[in-house]
Amino acid sequence: MSEWKATFCGWFAYNFDYVICCGFNASEKLKSLVEKVKLIDSLEEEQKSHIYAIIDMAVSNKRLKNTLTNALQGI
Repeated sequence: MSEWKATFCGWFAYNFDYVICCGFNASEKLKSLVEKVKLIDSLEEEQKSHIYAIIDMAVSNKRLKNTLTNALQGI
């Protein structure tokens, strides 16, 4: 697992546990996201790598779109 993915999973798991433990009301979106990250973390390594590849692709596409949009606006 790459460093950012391990950090991402660890950060959300820690914060979710902190929110639940300390009785703070977290938003439903945060709870839903953390639950999904925990489920992903429980998958087999091959399944995780496929999901991470899809996430990486989506992030790359978003960055490319933003870069191209900014470049076209500068013309």
